[in-house]
Amino acid sequence: MSASARMTALHGRRAGSLAEHGFQTDAAAASGTLAVILAGLGAFAHDEARDRDIDPEAARSRIEWFRRSVHALIAQYASRHYELAVSAYDVGLSSGLHGREAATTQVYRRCYDTHAATDPQGAINATSLTDHLVEAGCMHGRGIRAWMMEK
Repeated sequence: MSASARMTALHGRRAGSLAEHGFQTDAAAASGTLAVILAGLGAFAHDEARDRDIDPEAARSRIEWFRRSVHALIAQYASRHYELAVSAYDVGLSSGLHGREAATTQVYRRCYDTHAATDPQGAINATSLTDHLVEAGCMHGRGIRAWMMEK
């Protein structure tokens, strides 16, 4: 089962924007989001144990699922500066996966710069958070790249 099909099965609908799915910042919503993410990660681990050969499309789908899962968690805890926070994470993830100078990373960097410019107070208030999100994204990207190299 592909990651997008698994997400559809877990959510009962296709994955779209987080706002469309009504992510909230209360504890019940965070717990539900985490449960969905853990179930998906468990399914990935099961797939990994069964099948050592993963095609590039399946890998891209898994990476996108993981990225959206992190976005969902960020939505639970940083809803006020959500766009700024997820763009910071995306810069780090792309940097870890593709390198700091890659075209994809530069697109995410421009997106982050745009959000920082439109939310300057948020950028100042969330500097420590966004720094940590870039670092976490980079660590995740490097880990995913290493996993893909093993394949």
